[in-house]
Amino acid sequence: MELTASANRAFIAFTKLTHVIAARCPAAGRADASQDADSKGDIYCAGSDVERGQKRKGRKGVKKGVSPRVSPHNRQSRREKNCASITTDEACDAMKMTKRVCMKRTIRMFALLLAGSNALAQGTLSFAVPNAQANAEGNSSTSDPFSSSSFRFQQVFDASQFGSTPFIINSIAFRIDGASTGPVGWSFGGSTIQFSTTTQTPESLSPVFADNIGSDVTTVRNGAIPIGGNFQPGASPQPFGSGITMTSPFLYNPAQGNLLLDITAGGGLTLFPGALDAQSVSGDSISRVYATSAGASAGVSDSLGLITRFNVTVVPEPSSWLLAGVGLVFAAILRLVRRQ
Repeated sequence: MELTASANRAFIAFTKLTHVIAARCPAAGRADASQDADSKGDIYCAGSDVERGQKRKGRKGVKKGVSPRVSPHNRQSRREKNCASITTDEACDAMKMTKRVCMKRTIRMFALLLAGSNALAQGTLSFAVPNAQANAEGNSSTSDPFSSSSFRFQQVFDASQFGSTPFIINSIAFRIDGASTGPVGWSFGGSTIQFSTTTQTPESLSPVFADNIGSDVTTVRNGAIPIGGNFQPGASPQPFGSGITMTSPFLYNPAQGNLLLDITAGGGLTLFPGALDAQSVSGDSISRVYATSAGASAGVSDSLGLITRFNVTVVPEPSSWLLAGVGLVFAAILRLVRRQ
Protein backbone atom coordinates (compact mmCIF):
# COMPACT_ATOMS: atom_id res chain seq x y z
CA MET A 1 0.00 0.00 0.00
CA GLU A 2 2.78 2.44 0.86
CA LEU A 3 4.60 1.76 -2.40
CA THR A 4 1.46 2.34 -4.48
CA ALA A 5 0.72 5.69 -2.82
CA SER A 6 4.30 6.85 -3.28
CA ALA A 7 4.29 5.81 -6.92
CA ASN A 8 1.12 7.82 -7.48
CA ARG A 9 2.72 10.92 -5.96
CA ALA A 10 5.77 10.49 -8.17
CA PHE A 11 3.68 10.06 -11.32
CA ILE A 12 1.64 13.19 -10.56
CA ALA A 13 4.87 15.14 -10.10
CA PHE A 14 6.11 13.99 -13.49
CA THR A 15 2.92 15.00 -15.27
CA LYS A 16 3.04 18.45 -13.67
CA LEU A 17 6.50 18.89 -15.11
CA THR A 18 5.07 19.31 -18.62
CA HIS A 19 3.15 22.39 -17.50
CA VAL A 20 6.26 23.82 -15.86
CA ILE A 21 8.26 23.38 -19.05
CA ALA A 22 5.52 25.00 -21.12
CA ALA A 23 5.47 28.01 -18.80
CA ARG A 24 9.22 28.45 -18.78
CA CYS A 25 9.99 27.81 -22.45
CA PRO A 26 8.49 30.61 -24.59
CA ALA A 27 8.13 29.99 -28.30
CA ALA A 28 10.70 32.51 -29.50
CA GLY A 29 10.11 33.71 -32.98
CA ARG A 30 6.60 32.32 -33.25
CA ALA A 31 5.08 35.78 -33.62
CA ASP A 32 7.34 36.43 -36.59
CA ALA A 33 6.36 33.11 -38.09
CA SER A 34 2.74 34.23 -38.21
CA GLN A 35 3.56 37.09 -40.54
CA ASP A 36 3.19 36.82 -44.26
CA ALA A 37 6.24 35.18 -45.79
CA ASP A 38 5.86 36.79 -49.20
CA SER A 39 5.74 40.36 -47.83
CA LYS A 40 8.57 39.99 -45.31
CA GLY A 41 10.89 37.73 -47.21
CA ASP A 42 12.01 34.23 -46.34
CA ILE A 43 15.10 34.45 -44.16
CA TYR A 44 15.96 31.03 -42.72
CA CYS A 45 17.93 30.15 -39.61
CA ALA A 46 21.65 30.08 -40.17
CA GLY A 47 22.76 26.48 -40.25
CA SER A 48 19.30 25.24 -41.22
CA ASP A 49 18.77 22.00 -43.08
CA VAL A 50 18.28 23.93 -46.34
CA GLU A 51 21.49 25.90 -46.05
CA ARG A 52 23.50 22.88 -44.95
CA GLY A 53 22.04 20.86 -47.83
CA GLN A 54 23.17 23.45 -50.34
CA LYS A 55 26.64 23.56 -48.88
CA ARG A 56 26.93 19.79 -49.04
CA LYS A 57 25.88 19.76 -52.67
CA GLY A 58 28.33 22.54 -53.48
CA ARG A 59 25.71 24.78 -55.10
CA LYS A 60 26.90 28.09 -56.47
CA GLY A 61 25.21 31.40 -56.82
CA VAL A 62 24.49 32.04 -53.17
CA LYS A 63 25.82 35.46 -52.47
CA LYS A 64 27.66 36.15 -49.27
CA GLY A 65 25.32 37.42 -46.56
CA VAL A 66 22.15 36.39 -48.42
CA SER A 67 20.13 33.46 -47.17
CA PRO A 68 18.88 30.94 -49.76
CA ARG A 69 15.27 30.77 -50.85
CA VAL A 70 13.31 27.59 -51.23
CA SER A 71 10.21 26.42 -53.02
CA PRO A 72 6.70 27.10 -51.59
CA HIS A 73 6.48 23.42 -50.65
CA ASN A 74 9.66 23.52 -48.59
CA ARG A 75 8.65 26.94 -47.23
CA GLN A 76 5.46 25.44 -45.80
CA SER A 77 7.41 22.53 -44.31
CA ARG A 78 9.82 24.88 -42.63
CA ARG A 79 6.96 27.01 -41.30
CA GLU A 80 5.57 23.92 -39.57
CA LYS A 81 8.91 23.51 -37.86
CA ASN A 82 8.78 27.11 -36.56
CA CYS A 83 11.83 28.19 -38.51
CA ALA A 84 10.09 29.84 -41.51
CA SER A 85 9.46 33.53 -42.10
CA ILE A 86 11.88 34.70 -39.43
CA THR A 87 12.42 38.33 -40.30
CA THR A 88 15.91 38.75 -38.76
CA ASP A 89 18.92 36.58 -38.04
CA GLU A 90 18.85 37.84 -34.45
CA ALA A 91 15.32 36.54 -33.90
CA CYS A 92 16.25 33.17 -35.34
CA ASP A 93 19.33 32.92 -33.13
CA ALA A 94 17.21 33.86 -30.11
CA MET A 95 14.78 31.08 -30.90
CA LYS A 96 17.58 28.54 -31.19
CA MET A 97 19.09 29.69 -27.89
CA THR A 98 15.69 29.45 -26.19
CA LYS A 99 15.25 25.87 -27.36
CA ARG A 100 18.72 24.90 -26.14
CA VAL A 101 18.10 26.45 -22.72
CA CYS A 102 14.72 24.76 -22.48
CA MET A 103 16.21 21.38 -23.32
CA LYS A 104 18.93 21.73 -20.69
CA ARG A 105 16.37 22.86 -18.12
CA THR A 106 14.13 19.92 -19.01
CA ILE A 107 16.92 17.40 -18.54
CA ARG A 108 17.91 18.89 -15.17
CA MET A 109 14.34 18.94 -13.87
CA PHE A 110 13.69 15.42 -15.11
CA ALA A 111 16.81 14.14 -13.32
CA LEU A 112 15.74 15.85 -10.10
CA LEU A 113 12.23 14.42 -10.26
CA LEU A 114 13.55 10.95 -11.06
CA ALA A 115 15.70 11.10 -7.94
CA GLY A 116 12.76 12.51 -6.02
CA SER A 117 10.51 9.63 -7.07
CA ASN A 118 12.98 7.22 -5.52
CA ALA A 119 12.89 9.21 -2.29
CA LEU A 120 9.07 9.24 -2.33
CA ALA A 121 9.06 5.48 -2.61
CA GLN A 122 11.23 5.13 0.47
CA GLY A 123 10.19 5.43 4.10
CA THR A 124 11.47 4.84 7.63
CA LEU A 125 9.64 2.26 9.75
CA SER A 126 9.95 0.79 13.22
CA PHE A 127 8.54 -2.59 14.23
CA ALA A 128 9.11 -5.34 16.78
CA VAL A 129 9.89 -9.01 16.23
CA PRO A 130 8.04 -11.17 17.08
CA ASN A 131 5.26 -8.95 15.74
CA ALA A 132 2.79 -10.33 18.28
CA GLN A 133 4.96 -9.00 21.12
CA ALA A 134 5.14 -5.42 19.87
CA ASN A 135 2.79 -4.30 22.63
CA ALA A 136 2.68 -7.45 24.75
CA GLU A 137 5.11 -8.70 27.36
CA GLY A 138 7.16 -11.72 26.41
CA ASN A 139 6.72 -14.99 28.30
CA SER A 140 10.37 -15.20 29.38
CA SER A 141 13.46 -13.14 30.23
CA THR A 142 17.24 -13.51 30.15
CA SER A 143 20.49 -11.85 31.13
CA ASP A 144 22.64 -14.39 29.26
CA PRO A 145 25.15 -13.85 27.82
CA PHE A 146 25.31 -10.12 28.58
CA SER A 147 26.29 -10.53 32.20
CA SER A 148 29.64 -11.93 31.04
CA SER A 149 32.63 -9.69 30.30
CA SER A 150 32.70 -11.04 26.72
CA PHE A 151 30.30 -13.07 24.60
CA ARG A 152 29.22 -14.32 21.19
CA PHE A 153 25.52 -14.11 20.45
CA GLN A 154 23.48 -15.03 17.38
CA GLN A 155 19.73 -14.66 16.94
CA VAL A 156 17.72 -15.67 13.89
CA PHE A 157 14.52 -13.89 12.84
CA ASP A 158 12.05 -15.61 10.55
CA ALA A 159 11.50 -13.76 7.26
CA SER A 160 7.71 -13.93 7.72
CA GLN A 161 8.00 -11.17 10.33
CA PHE A 162 9.28 -8.61 7.82
CA GLY A 163 6.78 -8.60 4.96
CA SER A 164 8.02 -8.71 1.37
CA THR A 165 9.74 -5.35 0.79
CA PRO A 166 13.55 -5.06 1.08
CA PHE A 167 14.92 -2.62 3.66
CA ILE A 168 18.13 -1.24 5.15
CA ILE A 169 18.60 -1.78 8.89
CA ASN A 170 19.38 1.49 10.69
CA SER A 171 19.31 0.35 14.32
CA ILE A 172 18.11 -2.34 16.71
CA ALA A 173 16.98 -2.13 20.33
CA PHE A 174 15.98 -4.46 23.14
CA ARG A 175 13.75 -3.80 26.14
CA ILE A 176 14.06 -4.72 29.78
CA ASP A 177 11.85 -7.34 31.37
CA GLY A 178 8.48 -6.25 32.72
CA ALA A 179 9.35 -7.56 36.18
CA SER A 180 12.17 -5.04 36.50
CA THR A 181 12.05 -2.43 39.26
CA GLY A 182 14.76 -0.18 37.85
CA PRO A 183 16.97 0.34 34.81
CA VAL A 184 18.91 -2.58 33.35
CA GLY A 185 22.10 -2.14 31.39
CA TRP A 186 25.49 -3.40 30.30
CA SER A 187 28.29 -1.64 28.47
CA PHE A 188 30.84 -3.28 26.16
CA GLY A 189 33.99 -1.42 25.15
CA GLY A 190 34.43 -3.29 21.88
CA SER A 191 32.14 -5.20 19.60
CA THR A 192 31.54 -6.42 16.08
CA ILE A 193 27.98 -6.63 14.81
CA GLN A 194 27.12 -8.44 11.60
CA PHE A 195 23.97 -9.23 9.65
CA SER A 196 23.48 -11.89 7.01
CA THR A 197 20.72 -13.75 5.20
CA THR A 198 20.65 -17.33 6.42
CA THR A 199 18.98 -20.55 5.36
CA GLN A 200 18.78 -21.63 9.00
CA THR A 201 15.37 -21.45 10.66
CA PRO A 202 14.53 -20.71 14.28
CA GLU A 203 14.16 -24.46 14.83
CA SER A 204 17.36 -25.45 13.02
CA LEU A 205 19.89 -22.90 14.31
CA SER A 206 23.23 -24.68 14.71
CA PRO A 207 25.28 -24.43 17.93
CA VAL A 208 28.30 -23.87 15.65
CA PHE A 209 28.34 -20.15 14.91
CA ALA A 210 29.96 -20.42 11.47
CA ASP A 211 27.25 -22.80 10.23
CA ASN A 212 24.58 -20.14 10.61
CA ILE A 213 26.23 -17.29 8.71
CA GLY A 214 24.99 -16.46 5.21
CA SER A 215 27.10 -15.64 2.16
CA ASP A 216 26.11 -11.95 2.23
CA VAL A 217 27.48 -11.39 5.76
CA THR A 218 28.12 -7.69 6.37
CA THR A 219 29.79 -5.94 9.30
CA VAL A 220 27.48 -3.07 10.23
CA ARG A 221 29.22 -1.80 13.35
CA ASN A 222 32.55 -1.92 15.18
CA GLY A 223 33.05 -0.29 18.57
CA ALA A 224 31.46 0.20 21.95
CA ILE A 225 27.78 -0.69 22.43
CA PRO A 226 25.19 -0.35 25.21
CA ILE A 227 22.61 -3.05 25.89
CA GLY A 228 19.58 -2.49 28.11
CA GLY A 229 17.08 0.25 28.83
CA ASN A 230 15.46 2.57 31.32
CA PHE A 231 12.65 1.61 33.66
CA GLN A 232 9.25 3.25 33.26
CA PRO A 233 6.99 2.68 36.30
CA GLY A 234 3.63 1.15 35.44
CA ALA A 235 4.55 0.39 31.80
CA SER A 236 3.82 -3.07 30.45
CA PRO A 237 5.72 -3.91 28.43
CA GLN A 238 8.65 -1.67 29.23
CA PRO A 239 9.79 0.72 26.47
CA PHE A 240 12.61 -0.24 24.16
CA GLY A 241 16.06 1.12 25.00
CA SER A 242 17.93 3.74 23.00
CA GLY A 243 19.30 0.98 20.80
CA ILE A 244 22.39 0.27 18.76
CA THR A 245 22.89 2.34 15.61
CA MET A 246 24.51 0.74 12.56
CA THR A 247 27.37 2.63 10.94
CA SER A 248 27.32 0.63 7.69
CA PRO A 249 24.22 -0.37 5.70
CA PHE A 250 22.88 -3.88 5.29
CA LEU A 251 20.16 -4.39 2.70
CA TYR A 252 17.91 -7.26 3.72
CA ASN A 253 15.43 -8.86 1.33
CA PRO A 254 12.99 -11.18 3.16
CA ALA A 255 12.42 -13.12 -0.06
CA GLN A 256 16.03 -14.36 0.10
CA GLY A 257 15.85 -16.04 3.52
CA ASN A 258 15.82 -15.45 7.27
CA LEU A 259 17.77 -12.69 9.03
CA LEU A 260 20.73 -13.52 11.29
CA LEU A 261 22.05 -11.08 13.90
CA ASP A 262 25.61 -11.87 15.06
CA ILE A 263 27.23 -9.92 17.95
CA THR A 264 30.74 -10.49 19.30
CA ALA A 265 31.66 -8.23 22.23
CA GLY A 266 34.24 -7.77 24.96
CA GLY A 267 35.24 -5.39 27.72
CA GLY A 268 31.86 -5.74 29.35
CA LEU A 269 30.66 -3.96 32.48
CA THR A 270 27.41 -4.52 34.35
CA LEU A 271 25.92 -1.09 35.00
CA PHE A 272 22.50 -2.11 36.29
CA PRO A 273 21.85 -5.83 36.85
CA GLY A 274 18.63 -7.33 35.57
CA ALA A 275 17.11 -9.12 32.59
CA LEU A 276 15.81 -8.40 29.11
CA ASP A 277 12.35 -9.23 27.79
CA ALA A 278 12.26 -12.45 25.74
CA GLN A 279 9.95 -14.98 24.13
CA SER A 280 10.46 -18.73 24.36
CA VAL A 281 8.02 -20.79 22.28
CA SER A 282 8.91 -23.83 20.23
CA GLY A 283 8.18 -23.18 16.56
CA ASP A 284 7.99 -19.38 16.83
CA SER A 285 9.89 -16.78 14.77
CA ILE A 286 13.06 -16.34 16.86
CA SER A 287 15.77 -18.41 18.52
CA ARG A 288 19.39 -17.94 19.60
CA VAL A 289 22.79 -19.53 20.16
CA TYR A 290 25.27 -17.94 22.57
CA ALA A 291 28.58 -18.41 24.37
CA THR A 292 30.06 -16.52 27.32
CA SER A 293 33.35 -15.99 25.53
CA ALA A 294 33.98 -13.82 22.48
CA GLY A 295 36.41 -16.37 21.04
CA ALA A 296 34.09 -19.38 21.20
CA SER A 297 33.35 -21.25 17.99
CA ALA A 298 30.18 -22.92 19.34
CA GLY A 299 27.65 -22.26 22.02
CA VAL A 300 24.31 -23.18 23.56
CA SER A 301 21.22 -23.02 21.33
CA ASP A 302 17.59 -22.83 22.44
CA SER A 303 14.22 -21.53 21.27
CA LEU A 304 14.42 -18.35 23.36
CA GLY A 305 14.98 -15.02 21.65
CA LEU A 306 15.09 -11.36 22.61
CA ILE A 307 12.13 -9.20 21.61
CA THR A 308 13.80 -6.80 19.21
CA ARG A 309 12.82 -3.48 17.68
CA PHE A 310 14.09 -2.70 14.19
CA ASN A 311 14.36 0.78 12.74
CA VAL A 312 14.67 0.44 8.96
CA THR A 313 14.54 2.35 5.69
CA VAL A 314 12.26 0.65 3.18
CA VAL A 315 13.77 0.35 -0.32
CA PRO A 316 11.03 -0.92 -2.66
CA GLU A 317 11.77 -1.82 -6.25
CA PRO A 318 10.02 0.55 -8.69
CA SER A 319 6.93 -0.97 -10.23
CA SER A 320 6.89 -1.61 -13.98
CA TRP A 321 3.97 0.79 -14.56
CA LEU A 322 5.82 3.60 -12.78
CA LEU A 323 8.88 3.12 -15.00
CA ALA A 324 6.65 3.09 -18.07
CA GLY A 325 4.93 6.25 -16.88
CA VAL A 326 8.28 8.00 -16.41
CA GLY A 327 9.27 7.12 -19.96
CA LEU A 328 5.98 8.37 -21.42
CA VAL A 329 6.12 11.66 -19.54
CA PHE A 330 9.73 12.26 -20.60
CA ALA A 331 8.78 11.61 -24.23
CA ALA A 332 5.93 14.11 -23.92
CA ILE A 333 8.33 16.70 -22.48
CA LEU A 334 10.76 16.28 -25.37
CA ARG A 335 7.93 16.59 -27.89
CA LEU A 336 6.69 19.74 -26.19
CA VAL A 337 10.11 21.38 -26.26
CA ARG A 338 10.71 20.50 -29.91
CA ARG A 339 7.41 22.14 -30.87
CA GLN A 340 8.41 25.43 -29.24
